[in-house]
Amino acid sequence: MSVPPIDPGDPQGREVDTRSDGADTDPLPALSSFPGFDWNTVSTENRPVEWVSAAADPFAFPAVTSGRVRRRRKALAIAGAAVAATVLLAGGVIVWLTGTDTEGQPASGAASTTASATRDRAAEAKLRALLPAGYGADSCRPADLTNDALAVLDCGTNTDAGGPPTATYALFGDRQTLITAFEAVVDATRVVTCPGNIQSPGPWRRNATPQQVSGTLFCGFEQQRPTLAWTDEERSLLSTVRSGPQGPDLSQLYAWWSMHS
Repeated sequence: MSVPPIDPGDPQGREVDTRSDGADTDPLPALSSFPGFDWNTVSTENRPVEWVSAAADPFAFPAVTSGRVRRRRKALAIAGAAVAATVLLAGGVIVWLTGTDTEGQPASGAASTTASATRDRAAEAKLRALLPAGYGADSCRPADLTNDALAVLDCGTNTDAGGPPTATYALFGDRQTLITAFEAVVDATRVVTCPGNIQSPGPWRRNATPQQVSGTLFCGFEQQRPTLAWTDEERSLLSTVRSGPQGPDLSQLYAWWSMHS
């Protein structure tokens, strides 16, 4: 066995490394320290971890509310709206129940005031004085004013022979409004020739003044009811008389008119 020579410069007799500088496959020697690095400088104290802010975090996502939470919030909102609607409805019913009488009375009073202010008492009295014979004191009552009439009376049964069961009499302020109202009655009626082959519509005359036209007369049917209407231009009066299911017929009604016009 050969023993490597002892280096005179190695008094301890340490083994001389005889490996070649060019050898790169030999195992590295175990190092107990690293050159230029001081282990004593490494601190072992505990330090808090520094968190990255959410704004700087590229993987940060907004919180997502679950479907169950959204549905629950929606249900609460709907329930709250329903409660509010119920409260409002109940309040409206209470106001309606408690305020009907008090509010209704002024409205009724206002309507009555308007109606009474519109009615012309003097015109009504004049119209009553022009009514044909056969009506009692309570047979006629004031009616709504139409076609610019000054006064209107609706009457019940005329007790004279052949008298109409219903009639309307209207007083006007001038000839033009009288003619316009008469034409409206004609337009609402099926016109026929008057009994005795009398023109309809046509002029009529009083026996006392046969040369003077007193107004216009027409005969017809209003919903199967015999109807007569005539104007009295001297008095600005429009009269409309109607038969009923029990009569009289057109001839009887015309005979009554001949005696009461």
